[in-house]
Amino acid sequence: MSFKTITLRNLDSKENKEVVKILESFMFQRDIKTGQTAIEEIIKEYDYQKKLAEKQSNLLAEMQNNYNQKIDDLRSQNESLKLPIGLFRNFTESIKNVKL
Repeated sequence: MSFKTITLRNLDSKENKEVVKILESFMFQRDIKTGQTAIEEIIKEYDYQKKLAEKQSNLLAEMQNNYNQKIDDLRSQNESLKLPIGLFRNFTESIKNVKL
């Protein structure tokens, strides 16, 4: 799809008051003089923020997977140490009962 012209209508209506406020704020912050330039910049900013959010989401998912893997590894290590620790406890208990 290709646009040659986009027209924004009824910007003076109550329903669009918030849209105008956002647009004016955006234009002021970036020292933009025309509505067309503002809309172009908003679209670019939207695309940038969307891609950034996707990257952050992927990074978060990767970090969560790494965290879960480390937790699983620690649980596995814990389980593998239970038998030797139990045997050592039994050994130390049996030594306590030995009379010399």
